[in-house]
Amino acid sequence: MKAAIRNENPVILFEHVLLYNLKETIPDEEYMCSLEEAEMVQPGEHITILTYSRMRYHVMQAAKTLVNKGYDPEVIDIRSLKPFDLYTIGNSAKKTHRVLIVEECMRTGDIGASLTAAINENFHDYLDALVVCLSSQDVPTPYAGTLEEFIIVQPAQIVPVKKNSNNCSGRKVVW
Repeated sequence: MKAAIRNENPVILFEHVLLYNLKETIPDEEYMCSLEEAEMVQPGEHITILTYSRMRYHVMQAAKTLVNKGYDPEVIDIRSLKPFDLYTIGNSAKKTHRVLIVEECMRTGDIGASLTAAINENFHDYLDALVVCLSSQDVPTPYAGTLEEFIIVQPAQIVPVKKNSNNCSGRKVVW
């Protein structure tokens, strides 16, 4: 919030209501998160997982499962939806050669499509597989929490069950 207030450019800040009750340790001294830089949440070698907002916590749950299955995922919180930190994203894609985008938005009109396009335009030669975007279903999000779980991406959906799986277009992707 401080970075947004102190920035001379227009900034729109989106806060997810379900993050309000989360507790984390923060430094005692004053600090600011950069609006221009993505955060490397967990370094890894096998796949780059890009996410933001509430999905960060879902991805971190899934990352623990992936580590237990022998995978080493790199998790990046992109933080800023415009512009993307292509430096951090690109370095990670060059290292892991695979990118998974996990977001809460519906597939139609989502941020993942723009991010996928940016990755393909800038880092296509470094990728060994298609960029996969895991988004919520293309239906209105229900208010009831039990129904929301069927619409919104859950940690178990992030973990690949087998080495070869299909992305939403039906094409094979290799994790």
